[in-house]
Amino acid sequence: MLQVLGQAARALGVAGKLAMLPILLLALIVGLTSRGVVRSFSVPSASENVTPTPKDRTAEMAARVEQFRGRSLFFIPGPPPREAPVVIEDRPAPVDPGPPPPPSRYAGPAIIAMINETVWFADGRRLTVGADAERGLRVVRVEPPWRAIVEWSGAEFTVNFFEQDKIVLPEPARPAPATASNESEVKS
Repeated sequence: MLQVLGQAARALGVAGKLAMLPILLLALIVGLTSRGVVRSFSVPSASENVTPTPKDRTAEMAARVEQFRGRSLFFIPGPPPREAPVVIEDRPAPVDPGPPPPPSRYAGPAIIAMINETVWFADGRRLTVGADAERGLRVVRVEPPWRAIVEWSGAEFTVNFFEQDKIVLPEPARPAPATASNESEVKS
């Protein structure tokens, strides 16, 4: 048989010899794997070799599950939080401080014009001297063209329109208010 194969191999060319290599490799693989199949026919069947059924282990499994129930896999939990005791405090009733004090600085709208007895403000209001207060702002008197005295948030303020030059045109002297000591000197 080997002689026949040798003659057949000589008769084949290079392409035929290369084609024979995969065929021989396939025959080798089939031969090696068929040993396990042939051996399995010689082994006695499973019905002849019956093993006893395992005993019921549900009770053991339940005990194991109870060991892990309520546990954490990653850390040991702390004790459950305690309920905080209820504390009832007697707080005194809040004392009403009353109305806030009047402001010490003017923070209302700026003056943009004064025409006759009317003052025009930056927020668009036009108020006349002596008119009722509008949104907390009232004009008391006008000293054109320098300033206006306004009542804002319950306090009087002098609001400058132009800064008066104290060198060229000094501010006029205001009369001193009459006091009890001045009146007694005038009578005597």
